[in-house]
Amino acid sequence: MALERAAELTAEPEARAGRLATAGQSAWQAGQLVRAAGLLQKARPLTGDRILGADVDQLRAWIELSVGSSVTARRLLINGAKEIADIDPQRALEMLSAAAEAAWIAGDAEAGAELGQVAARLPPPDTPRARFLHHLLNGFVGLLMGHVARPVRALQDAMDLPADPDPDLVVRAGHVAFYLGNDDMAYRLNAQTVAAARTTGAIGDLLFALPRLALAEVLTGRWSAAEVSADEAARLSRETSQPGLSAVPLVWLVVLAVLTGDEERFQSLVTKTEDLASSHSLGVFEAQVRDALHWARGLRELAAGNPESAVTWFSAMTHPAVAGMAAALDRIQAAIHAGHRDEALEWLDRLDAFATHTGIASEQARVAHCRALLAEGETARGLFEEALTLHARSRRPFERARTELAYGEFLRRARRRVEARTHLQAALDRFEQLNARPWAERARLELRAAGRTARKRDPSTVLQLTPQEMQVARFVARGLHTREVAAQLFLSTRTVDFHLRNVFAKLGISSRTELARLPLD
Repeated sequence: MALERAAELTAEPEARAGRLATAGQSAWQAGQLVRAAGLLQKARPLTGDRILGADVDQLRAWIELSVGSSVTARRLLINGAKEIADIDPQRALEMLSAAAEAAWIAGDAEAGAELGQVAARLPPPDTPRARFLHHLLNGFVGLLMGHVARPVRALQDAMDLPADPDPDLVVRAGHVAFYLGNDDMAYRLNAQTVAAARTTGAIGDLLFALPRLALAEVLTGRWSAAEVSADEAARLSRETSQPGLSAVPLVWLVVLAVLTGDEERFQSLVTKTEDLASSHSLGVFEAQVRDALHWARGLRELAAGNPESAVTWFSAMTHPAVAGMAAALDRIQAAIHAGHRDEALEWLDRLDAFATHTGIASEQARVAHCRALLAEGETARGLFEEALTLHARSRRPFERARTELAYGEFLRRARRRVEARTHLQAALDRFEQLNARPWAERARLELRAAGRTARKRDPSTVLQLTPQEMQVARFVARGLHTREVAAQLFLSTRTVDFHLRNVFAKLGISSRTELARLPLD
């Protein structure tokens, strides 16, 4: 507010523009996106300084990407880069790399060609930061042009971050890790961004980092933690009057509801998410939210034994990261079971090409799993074994359990019932640990058909905690005092104490020491 007031009292246009831009930056960091956009809109016509104008346009583009128009954002970034390419190549590179990522998500090949033309005017990168951005630009433009090998190599080169990288590079690298299927790095980088935002009190950064962390936690089997991260992101979006931003964390909660078989919650969250998506501009997140809803609905149909309906939802997906990465196994498996062999092979070939060039074990495991479903006899058996070997080098317990289940089903049909039981039991154990109830029930039925009856495991008392109770419990278990927990979560100490009392009551414990001994992640 002080910066905004200072700008109002400044008569000279350039000085006023600079103060308005600084006020807009502060509002952005505080998560006040609408206010930030208004300040920047006032600043832009006041300045003739090309550098300041580019900085204003870049931040305006970030806001458009977040809660506005992705098309407008790309135009701001590309035009801004053209304006300053000859006087500040690194700033131009910053803008072009961001525009390239947004264009790739939108599948805008026309923008890709224009980006390549502007990039050709820039000198070779001569700093670690410039090299990082240069790799991103080349990677996304290459993918837009339909290539795989060189763009993937460029994105992998970008992940080789310099020592002690700038926080914003960590954020960008956290995006790329998802695109490459690098689960460990996606989790680590996004957790690092969340921790840094808590330390500095940067609510604006948390609004975007927490949903990414939630997705990393979903993929790596940390489902309780994912619910906590997504729930906090949705709460902060509401509390900072950014309701549209809550659509992203809510859609990961929709996916979790399907994974855990909570039909009532699924229906409620779908309605809430669709209402938000229809009444607010979601910028670059619009396609992500739409496709994540398609993913959840397709996964729900697949779990219910309706692969034909599942394929209908999966076929409507276009977001390269959601369709091509997060939901890849699900849509290929649905197409195979529905008898859509040509579609399954098309999707599988894309995944195979990507997995070959990334060398990521979890992606290669998916390929082997799907090829096993398409094969017969000893060929299928060998592919299932290959998939399990690859899963042992990755961190996707849900997908590993699904491979165990599929392999067990294959063995049972081949009348290898004793061997089948080993894999079906392994699948059941993992599904129950994750609370993946629809899949656990299917594994239990298969195990019974293979000649073994499995008892239902009592659900953990930890699962009875609400997301906010779980979050408080996790911070307290790490040794933080009530005031420290309150500061980390932007809650009052009274609220933290209230949740902690509920945690103790539900878990049947009476001390922080006991809490620290429980598995909460």
